Amino acid sequence: MLGVVRHGVAFRRGPVGAVLAAVGRGSRSMQVAGCRSLGGVQPWGAARGFCTDKPPTTRVPFDEEKIKQQMQPLIPKQLKDLVKMELFKDMSKEDIEQVWEGYHETRKDSTSTVLSSAEWEKLKSRTKLCPLFVHPVVKSDTQFYVLLSQWNDNHNLMTFLEDYQKDPKNALPYLYTVAYTDFAEEKDVVLVRAEFLPYLTKEEAKHLLAESLKFYVHDDASFEHVSTFNLNSPAFDFNAVFKLPVN
Repeated sequence: MLGVVRHGVAFRRGPVGAVLAAVGRGSRSMQVAGCRSLGGVQPWGAARGFCTDKPPTTRVPFDEEKIKQQMQPLIPKQLKDLVKMELFKDMSKEDIEQVWEGYHETRKDSTSTVLSSAEWEKLKSRTKLCPLFVHPVVKSDTQFYVLLSQWNDNHNLMTFLEDYQKDPKNALPYLYTVAYTDFAEEKDVVLVRAEFLPYLTKEEAKHLLAESLKFYVHDDASFEHVSTFNLNSPAFDFNAVFKLPVN
């Protein structure tokens, strides 16, 4: 069942209870000031609870209401709005990849990568079967928070898990990824772009994008965890999967 259409994609009303149970399995308690306990386990250091306060922004000043206005609705940019299509048509795959990645290296609010056509087909089939997953964002040796990831066609949203738990239709996308397939057939390249809010640093955004593709595309053993999370959530062990440095 689809939820409210936001930011150009449909935000599914997923099985939040199952998500929380799956994420919480195997976690250990840790006292952290300013965070609410969920199921007897404290957040930002243990996986089952989640901070009621959002993580601090990394760029200031930061007006969240202004960001909400700008992103609602966030219509996904077409590739022609980002690059000169006529130039790309005359370029080799290698040159396209170099220009694409070089452009995003200079951006403060987005990052990128590329996939082959075969990798894209693999991603598409797996995300259709298993659209949901979770990703921790590690802030220190003992602190982290969790983002819920949801794929829908060639789009991916990652949002603060507790925001999703409270109100799925108003959960802000911390990371918003689009896969552009315009040159998949002709050039064997799919251009992937991820935009992010100031809650994330660029390094965190790059890591999240890479981790998402690792779990779905680049490491078949890792995809087994995604499959378990979606199809057999009682067997999913968050701590065993991510092996976070939590005492």
